[in-house]
Amino acid sequence: MKQNTQLEPMQIVLVEHALREITKISPAGWCAIPMELQAPFTKYMSKDAWTGQPDPATLADAALMIVRDAISRRGEFASDSRKAPRRLLAHSAGGAKSR
Repeated sequence: MKQNTQLEPMQIVLVEHALREITKISPAGWCAIPMELQAPFTKYMSKDAWTGQPDPATLADAALMIVRDAISRRGEFASDSRKAPRRLLAHSAGGAKSR
C-alpha cells in the first residue's frame, strides 16, 4: 500500500508557524499563533509554575518538536494518528540519568 506523502493544508500552516518560532521571524510569538494551531504547541510546552498555562519561554522548543514530528511523520503529521507511535522525550533538570 502506497503511503500518502502530501501534507494537509493545516499541517503546512502548523510547520510554518513552528519555523517562525524557531527562527524568531514572528516577534508576536504566542499571540500570533491561530487558536486552532495552539494545541500542538501546548503539547510540547512547559507549564508556568504559577498559572499552569503554557510557558511562552518554551515556545521555540515546542516549535522544534513540531518540526521533528513533521519530518518523522508522527503526532499531528501521522497518516493515521491512532496508530502513530508516541515516544516521550525525557526532559529533566539534571540532564542524563545518574548510574
